[in-house]
Amino acid sequence: MVDFSVVMPIRNDADLLSFSLPTVYRLMPSEVILIFDNCSDESEQVAKDIIQKYDPLGRITVFINDVPETVEHKERLSYLMRLGMDTASTGVVLVTAADIMLDPKIRNYMGKITQFPFICFEHFDFPVNWRNLIKSGLRFFPLWKDDRLSGIYAIDLKVRAECEDPEKVKSIELGEDTLMQQFVQSKYPTKFFYVHNIHLRPKEDADRHYRRGLAYWRTARRGFFKTVVSGVISGRLNLVKGYIHARLEDKMF
Repeated sequence: MVDFSVVMPIRNDADLLSFSLPTVYRLMPSEVILIFDNCSDESEQVAKDIIQKYDPLGRITVFINDVPETVEHKERLSYLMRLGMDTASTGVVLVTAADIMLDPKIRNYMGKITQFPFICFEHFDFPVNWRNLIKSGLRFFPLWKDDRLSGIYAIDLKVRAECEDPEKVKSIELGEDTLMQQFVQSKYPTKFFYVHNIHLRPKEDADRHYRRGLAYWRTARRGFFKTVVSGVISGRLNLVKGYIHARLEDKMF
């Protein structure tokens, strides 16, 4: 079994940590890196209470709570993830979020990192809504079956150092996980595993969907037909709008 660290950025997630953080410790990682991003709620205290049960001597938990308010990266999450990766004492990092309950089966797949230096894991929204059912259903069709990516991934840090372009990471507005996968895929195979991670905070955010649409072109160079069809049938028209705007700006529509 490979040693690995878990990186979890946290920002005012006190109401979710009692569900998500225990699932991190149940994976039995070598290290848990919690990044408190200028929290104004009780997130730190809630985390400390949970740690008393799972890591009472503080042997594997690292607290980072001095995150600057202003960073060079356009996508703040890109900065936070890399802050955690740079802090890790192991050679492999599993990236997750404070609103994700991790499936314990992930531990069974971490050894695959020697074959696939970037591994992504599925998640399912709770409560389930019709948009998520459509999204899941699309993956049975040939055009979408390889469209598999989520914000929960494991990365070999040596491969990251070899493949990553730090300046490009700083310039993206959204799609940190997509960019990381692209970096690794330029030289190595990657893998996606279907597990039962649970996303506890599914929400419809028109502005975020618009920015995701921008990222679908600027970062992922995703195809026109796939993006428009999936955006329309899932009712996320702002995603389509952002995607089209990005392509028009690039004069490649």
